[in-house]
Amino acid sequence: MSSAHASILTILTSSLVLLRKFIMESTLVRLLPELKLCIAQCLRSDRDALCALSLTSSEWLPLAQRWLFSTFRASLNDTRSIQSYRKFLCASPHLALHVTRFVLVETRRQPGCIPLKDVLALVALLPRVRSVTVHSCRIIGRALPTANAFSSSLSSCKTFGVDVTLVNTSLEMTGFQDLVKLLAASELRVDGLSLGGSSRRSIPQYDDDDTQSDDVAELDDPVALDDLFEFVHVLESQNHHTSDDDEENIGGPDEDLKSDDSNVQTLVVDLDVNDYPVFGPLGTSSLLPTALATARSIHIGQTDLAVQYDILTACHDRLESFGILYNLSRKHERDTVKTFLLEKGGNLEHLHFDCTHKVAKYRLRDSDDHGFGLLPRSWINIPLASSCPALRTLAFTLKVACLGDGAGEDILRRTLYTWRYALQMIATAPSTLTSITIRLNIPYAFWPASDDTRFAKSLLRMVDWAQWIEVLAGFSQLRSLLFEGRLPVGEEPEQVCIPRWIAESITEQLTPLVNLNPALLQFH
Repeated sequence: MSSAHASILTILTSSLVLLRKFIMESTLVRLLPELKLCIAQCLRSDRDALCALSLTSSEWLPLAQRWLFSTFRASLNDTRSIQSYRKFLCASPHLALHVTRFVLVETRRQPGCIPLKDVLALVALLPRVRSVTVHSCRIIGRALPTANAFSSSLSSCKTFGVDVTLVNTSLEMTGFQDLVKLLAASELRVDGLSLGGSSRRSIPQYDDDDTQSDDVAELDDPVALDDLFEFVHVLESQNHHTSDDDEENIGGPDEDLKSDDSNVQTLVVDLDVNDYPVFGPLGTSSLLPTALATARSIHIGQTDLAVQYDILTACHDRLESFGILYNLSRKHERDTVKTFLLEKGGNLEHLHFDCTHKVAKYRLRDSDDHGFGLLPRSWINIPLASSCPALRTLAFTLKVACLGDGAGEDILRRTLYTWRYALQMIATAPSTLTSITIRLNIPYAFWPASDDTRFAKSLLRMVDWAQWIEVLAGFSQLRSLLFEGRLPVGEEPEQVCIPRWIAESITEQLTPLVNLNPALLQFH
């Protein structure tokens, strides 16, 4: 090759290198930082794409890291302790800056006790954390005497507040107070929370056990009380005595109740239904009100009635959002929720009732019709217009049952009670209501391809849609009637798209309402 050719090749190579560099630099210059941030944000759910983006150039690395490390999950097992995660964060402070959501999960076969101070020490290493979730952990102790150190380390939490979620977790009452107070919890969600050290003992969770009511809860034993007393002769014992032989001859509850045993002289049935606190106006709580002073949203899932009562009693009247897994078959839960809304619901804007609990069995004579179909007389209505005058959004989670899928007419009828109760509640809502959401808890059997008979077998055929149209048409400011699908998966229902046949059936039933406002009805 001649020197002239070599010179030309060198010039061309240099030109190509310069051109490539110019193109890359021009591309980087032309993309505004806001645009690059939007690109990274659009890829936040695709971890592989974010990893590839982080390797593109030094310009994209911090943007990709922001979403790659936004959630920090600490799974405790036999090889990884909470101290090992703390060491990792101390060694990688640049990664801790990107964490906005922290999840602590206990996965060991034999879970140990986790000191609260260790949990807070770990959270204190995450200066931008906005969400803290604790799952299946047993936390002991208090933050004190090192609370002052945590308080300074968690200054960002006190400025912005943290969403705190506690699932299947146990704490001492004092530890729970320290946790939510130091994190300045703005949103509190509890499900399966157990609090020890409460001055209020656990409240027995009887179903509709009020002695003033004739409601009869569904019995696990098919032998009803009326049948029991048909074959038991209650006699006054003249020779009451106890011996070892007597104890050996006592059978189980299902063995000899129906036998004609002349040795049985006295049967005492003690239904001790009054041995728990009576709920009137919300009174004192084992939980200090200062612990929930920063809370603006509270959602209570499956919890002991004593825990539920303590939280509702301690929270203030400035709540903006409230949700509860609402067991309508429990009198004291109904009373507590009604009293809470009447006393502290004045500023609520968002309200959610999850009515998917199993409904007790009621006699027909214990039901009344107040314009929405038969409802158990003990299901007290809550006047939302007066108790929650600022309400803007109202949501209900309701079951959808179907004949032949493990449910009979009796199950459908009892489930229908919750639909009627929801409509009765909607009818009492203030005129400020702009959005109503119905989350349908749909069984697995509903998801195969639909057929013409499926609607006829489902609970949806029993709903009085004409009443729904009449009630909903009365809200002039209503902008959205949303139906969402919820598929029960594990402990928390998974949100999924509603089956097409359900959407079509509901749309057909609500046609007059859709004609008035085509954009009102929505399905997700």
